[in-house]
Amino acid sequence: MEYSRGKTFVIVGHSVTPGIAGDLRRYLLEKRCSQLWYITHDFHSLKTRRSHLEHYRSGAPAGKRSSRDYRWLPEPLIVIKDFLYTIAWMLLRIRRADVYIGLSGLDTICGILLKRITRTSQVIFYSIDFIPVRFDNKFLNSVYHHLNEFALKRSSEIWDLSPMMREGRRSFMGLRDEDLPIQRVVTRGIWKDAGRRGIDEINKTELVFVGGIFAKMGLDVAIRAIPDILEVVPTFTFRIVGTGPCVDELKETAERLGVASHVIFEGFVPEDRDLFEILSRAALALALYDRSQDDFTYYADPAKIKIYLACGLPVLMSDLPHNALQLEAKGCARIVDSDPTEVASAVIEMVADEARLREHREAVDSYAKLLDWNRILDDSLGKLM
Repeated sequence: MEYSRGKTFVIVGHSVTPGIAGDLRRYLLEKRCSQLWYITHDFHSLKTRRSHLEHYRSGAPAGKRSSRDYRWLPEPLIVIKDFLYTIAWMLLRIRRADVYIGLSGLDTICGILLKRITRTSQVIFYSIDFIPVRFDNKFLNSVYHHLNEFALKRSSEIWDLSPMMREGRRSFMGLRDEDLPIQRVVTRGIWKDAGRRGIDEINKTELVFVGGIFAKMGLDVAIRAIPDILEVVPTFTFRIVGTGPCVDELKETAERLGVASHVIFEGFVPEDRDLFEILSRAALALALYDRSQDDFTYYADPAKIKIYLACGLPVLMSDLPHNALQLEAKGCARIVDSDPTEVASAVIEMVADEARLREHREAVDSYAKLLDWNRILDDSLGKLM
């Protein structure tokens, strides 16, 4: 798009893997924007706590640097460290920008505070989550929401990952539309080269999951469904990609039920290429959410669902995500309760009949075309510029 020519963009975020910040970077590099500055800070779940700065000119690398590792600092001081590194790099290295995109309230505040000094034309708050109770400590939770409110009110535009975020701000924070700048829904996209496979290239009896291994993800329900599935589909396997506090408990459950040989734990897979290779070989995917333990997914646009769709996978899911009913209506998903018998029935229905599985996968391929990152960001940045 012509709007990116001669422009300087800044992206600031926190991440374990590149995530949405990485998707924005890829998009702008492919559009060959004049300059791109990409600042990321290591997320708290990583072993290191560094800050990173990458610089690109016309789509080509022009330099990079990283801070020392601050893992020895307590978390509140690391938050301050991240803030100060962004401020310092903006003032000393970047100096000016046309568009600044922050992927959290605090990341966005840096751009707001420096808007005049760096002559930044537009500061975008790309709101990638909304969590009513971010911290158990009421004081910290209040500070978190007040910082977000400051960023929301003073941004040039708000990009919401999900349409439910606007509802959350109204009901929980008391923020009306007229209190805020332009709000756009800029949903999570997918890339066409994620590696979807034809039905003859996959394991037609494999269910896959990717994400954090937490109690709220319903993985124990899926494992408890396996004995019933094996009675009809004896070659069934359940592949789990990720890590988390419930891994050992899930392994014990599989052993107790005598289905351990049908449950494969891949661990954490950091590279997207390797992840897509694993996922694209499965028949369908799992995205169960326990509503009683989850105050996040309702307002979000879960990454795992878009990853599944990018890999051509129909999704077995709960109705908590905002787009669950739409995905089911399009033939891309099957909504189930967190009940082993119901999960087993749905899996059997979807994998035992190859014609039905083929129909679901074709529906996913059709729907995925609407989620192309180029289409989404061409529209959003085109309106901005």
